[in-house]
Amino acid sequence: NKIHVEDMDMGSRMDVPDAYSLPVRLAVSLMKDVHGNIDLNIPVEGDLDDPEYKVWPIVWQVLKNLITKAVSAPITMLARAFDADEEDLRAVHFTYLQEELEEKQVRSLNILSRVIEGRPELRVELVRTGDPLMEAESYAILQARAAYYADSTGTSSELPHLELGELVQNVDIRSTGFLDWLERTSGPSDAPVQTRCLNRTGSEVAMKEATRLSAARTEVILNYLTNEKGISKDAFVMRERVDADTIASGTQPAYFIVIGLRNDQQGSVGPDRGQ
Repeated sequence: NKIHVEDMDMGSRMDVPDAYSLPVRLAVSLMKDVHGNIDLNIPVEGDLDDPEYKVWPIVWQVLKNLITKAVSAPITMLARAFDADEEDLRAVHFTYLQEELEEKQVRSLNILSRVIEGRPELRVELVRTGDPLMEAESYAILQARAAYYADSTGTSSELPHLELGELVQNVDIRSTGFLDWLERTSGPSDAPVQTRCLNRTGSEVAMKEATRLSAARTEVILNYLTNEKGISKDAFVMRERVDADTIASGTQPAYFIVIGLRNDQQGSVGPDRGQ
């Protein structure tokens, strides 16, 4: 039993005592394909000659299950509708010390822009996560590697993160040479090497750089979506993760994509009527 729906539009919410309490508006938006159509398979079986057999309660139960499944996995539904990789749509991931967009981030943002344009009724949030202390340590380690490399080769350590990272990537911070150099320049210590590097750079300086990098990533995403893709600033929200979010905080910097509905009125559906 197949149902094909085109140009489905939602009416205003109705107060119906026996209606199912379901997020119908959100589910309808998620179940649409890239052309705005909905195709459903309703597996209903039974004997219509049996006076005790009621088909519509079964149909509504199946629809209820489909709606619940859709809203519980919005990213999966949207990735399927827009023929995209689910992981690309789930989050925009960065590496430590990265502040410019690379191919991976551009791919995610291009898909996200298609979703925003194709589903204007949806609320799209980019929720920033990551561990600033871990990024501060990464910055401090990079600075220590650069200083060690400069002392060893006479090369300048005043280079951008990307160039500096490529230049000193083979410096092993646990090697005898590096540890001896760290002890000579920063004094002896029993602390872990990353902590010693952080102390060498200065916690305040490293955390300030981590904060700057986080703000830079937010700005570069905002600029790409608004300037490159022509998305209105009102079409999405960028915010920090809060405790109420079910998103894992993680350590690597990332912007997780959260999908909701712009209008708080979700709509409801009952056994003999729909919204």
